[in-house]
Amino acid sequence: MPSFTILHTNDMHGRIAGLARVATLVAQARAAQPNTPVLYMDAGDSEDTSVRLSNLTKGTAMHYLLSAAGCDAATVGNAAPMRYGAEVLADHAAAARYPLLLANLRNPDGSPVPGVQLRAIREVAGLRLGLLGITAGIDGSYEQWFGLKMPEPAPLVRKLAAALRQDGADLVVLLSHMGLPDDRELAAALQGSVDIIIGAHTHDLLPSGEQIGSVLVAQAGDYAQHLGRIDVVWEDGQVHAHATVLLVPEDTPESAAVLAEVARLEDEVAQFLSEPIGELAAPLDFAADRECGVGNLMADALRERFPAARIEEWAIHECATISDANREGTTPAQRRPLVAAYWERCDPDYVDGEGAESFVQLIARADAFRQQLRELSAEFALFVGHGLFTRTLLWLHFARPTTLDAQQMRAYRGFISGFQIPNASVLKVYRNSARELLFGAPSVAHLPPELRPAVAAPTPRTQED
Repeated sequence: MPSFTILHTNDMHGRIAGLARVATLVAQARAAQPNTPVLYMDAGDSEDTSVRLSNLTKGTAMHYLLSAAGCDAATVGNAAPMRYGAEVLADHAAAARYPLLLANLRNPDGSPVPGVQLRAIREVAGLRLGLLGITAGIDGSYEQWFGLKMPEPAPLVRKLAAALRQDGADLVVLLSHMGLPDDRELAAALQGSVDIIIGAHTHDLLPSGEQIGSVLVAQAGDYAQHLGRIDVVWEDGQVHAHATVLLVPEDTPESAAVLAEVARLEDEVAQFLSEPIGELAAPLDFAADRECGVGNLMADALRERFPAARIEEWAIHECATISDANREGTTPAQRRPLVAAYWERCDPDYVDGEGAESFVQLIARADAFRQQLRELSAEFALFVGHGLFTRTLLWLHFARPTTLDAQQMRAYRGFISGFQIPNASVLKVYRNSARELLFGAPSVAHLPPELRPAVAAPTPRTQED
């Protein structure tokens, strides 16, 4: 009776040391059963922007490392294409010594995105093993922000599985980065089309898998802490599959092949980072209360990176709680008691003098700006501006004050004092399907470390109501 083993991982998210340990276990399994083929597959999200080597290569390094680990097939998660666009998948596929499978993410004309394969067949133990891959839609984000199409997965997989069977596939394995709830629905809908679903995305650990009718659903947790194992036996034209998971001990030796590939990639990255990308004619200044060099550089970079994007300059300025006369020619230490007196007075209508504004005027200005955002024809915008004004905009959006009295003024002071957003931070502004104005968390990752706030901004709620 023909038999073979599938080892599988998912959602490693840049755990390079974990992948190196997995590679050792894969090699050991192959050595332990020389007469029974062992395949290794990954169900997506090996990449992660928080990991230096993955981030600096836009995830491509992880596919070199998976290749060094002996991977035989993989599908695409959301970690890379949602951050860098589907174009990056061509680089991933070029790095991979295995088919990068993705059937349900398509160009506007319906063609596959660059680099991926819709299906593949692998000869193993005298059998023809059909392989497919699909990924999660992330609430319509690919259609909304990238202009891509995502066909319904079940009919698509059924059609592609039928094509694999017509090409001689004896059994079909689906690598799914859809998540366990979707995989259960797919298993029920794909009886007779697919034999095994190797899942991901929801980071579920299924110690013995789930048998749903004739379909086995498996998933191996996350972060390379476990290695999934599926032992497959072909008997009388029927597939018999048994799923288990293996713990990946931290004292497992790390694969020499993977570590050598890491060293090679680090050398390439070092060379890349050593290349000058520009020269500063003068030092860049940074200021929280006026236009500055850092902010202008960020704005200019966005203009160059997105030449087709509509860019508008809206005049805004920081909140000036004290008058020009009290501000000019004074040090921050000299101004501090004046600012403290302003907040001690806590009068929403008080104006300190020429060049200053009241709390009521500030909030009216922020509200007018918010209305401008609502009227934008674009579905998505990036706002790069003053840090304090950004915090004011967020407070107004989330607090939704009905009156502006001393109590609300104190609440505002507490909000803006609780975290920092420096100038030139990027605020993502967009609308959902109900046309409600939404905000993402302010991003400061592009700023030099010395200019980032010591206290991270809170993740805002995303609903107006």
